[in-house]
Amino acid sequence: MGAVTLFGNTVALNKAWYIAGALLGGYPLAQGTVFLLLKRRTANILTAVTLPFIIVVSLLVAICPVVVDALEAHRPSGAILGWQWIRLLTPLINLYAVVFLIGGALLSTARFATAQTPGSGRRAMGNALIAFGAILPGIGGVSAKAGHVELLYVGEFVGLLFIWAGYVACVTAVSPDAVRRPAVQLA
Repeated sequence: MGAVTLFGNTVALNKAWYIAGALLGGYPLAQGTVFLLLKRRTANILTAVTLPFIIVVSLLVAICPVVVDALEAHRPSGAILGWQWIRLLTPLINLYAVVFLIGGALLSTARFATAQTPGSGRRAMGNALIAFGAILPGIGGVSAKAGHVELLYVGEFVGLLFIWAGYVACVTAVSPDAVRRPAVQLA
């Protein structure tokens, strides 16, 4: 979190870092994938189940007592949370994100890899890059729980680079419509 680097770590910044990263890191992207791949009714039900859970856990982090001795001046950590059991809830949220975000990208990779349309190979590669990029922040998150917060930032940065490269590969692939449409002739 850049604010910690710029201003030093505080209880408020540390809790905001925990909510933004551990709870909301992959969830919004996973929800986008849910609405992209599943029926609207199913996506709405999943949102109705998961969003209140996210809100409740975020509120619990916000009101949680703090272990001030665990607050490091230069980096955030979940160790400051007085209710350590809250940290056991974050894997549930992150598992949901993994299933839908990474799983959705892998499903799209498989679909494009077997398609016989122009640009599908490039889209398959793009989705594979997105899936790999989405894994890296999770690896960094495990490192952060082990006390190596710096690896989280490296994982997030490198992951974003892979996701960006995957996006570029997907949007620059030849459109099947462009191949089927004849060029317009000007007289």
